[in-house]
Amino acid sequence: MFSYTIQECDKNLLQEAKNFFGNIYIKKLKDESIASRYLIIKLIEKSTCLNVKFLETFKNGAPKPLKNLYWSVSHKTISNTIYLSAIISTEPIGIDIEHIRPRSKELLNIFSTKEYKIFGKKNWLNFYKIWTTKEALIKKLNLTFNDLKSIHFVNKTNVTYSNVNYKVNIREIDYLICVIV
Repeated sequence: MFSYTIQECDKNLLQEAKNFFGNIYIKKLKDESIASRYLIIKLIEKSTCLNVKFLETFKNGAPKPLKNLYWSVSHKTISNTIYLSAIISTEPIGIDIEHIRPRSKELLNIFSTKEYKIFGKKNWLNFYKIWTTKEALIKKLNLTFNDLKSIHFVNKTNVTYSNVNYKVNIREIDYLICVIV
């Protein structure tokens, strides 16, 4: 079971989030992080009977499960608009959202030709499909970015890490989102 949401963060949502948390996060976190944590709390409350006031993270920033619920958030600012994504599940889960845009050409070379061939060719759209998938799996398994090269694509909908297969769910919108379930 999982439930997720993607939405723009308007000024009302951000203010609602800041009011909800008071001074807990205001000085420590950026607006995007405050809004995404608020969004995940609202998703948990909507999907369960839990009344949540605070979400804990491990020292490395990874989310601590809440009772039997795992959660993950991602956010991206595009042209002064904050996009938020949040997901909860009864199993470990990871989500990532990215804005598809050209960047330094050297970045295209961090992934192998074999990985690009799975999606067709080396371009920015496919770069972000690979990147968001790997980042979502890193979140799901509580890995680090040093593990990027150890995550391998089997095909467009499956990746492996340490000989374990994980299903990939990629959604393309104006930006790109990838969920590992």
